Amino acid sequence: MSKKILLWFFYALLLFLLVAAAILLVPMRKQLADDSRELNRQRQIEENRRIEANKLESEVNALQNDPDAVEKIAREKYGMAKDGETVLMVPGKK
Repeated sequence: MSKKILLWFFYALLLFLLVAAAILLVPMRKQLADDSRELNRQRQIEENRRIEANKLESEVNALQNDPDAVEKIAREKYGMAKDGETVLMVPGKK
């Protein structure tokens, strides 16, 4: 083979390899971007759940250790009152 044919073959092979790499890498890049977005979404969900768990843990701690917290829940959520008190319920308010 002459050098010219060999050089042409080399360039054709190089071009083929570059096109093949591009064809293979473009979908991988899209998948990587999708996976990155999903990971960020899952991290945000995890953070929100951690915040909610901390809030609930504080609420449980208050209910276990603070009689005023128990009284507040009993009054607000269940409409309970002490002996001699009258409960007034306003429609449309929580």
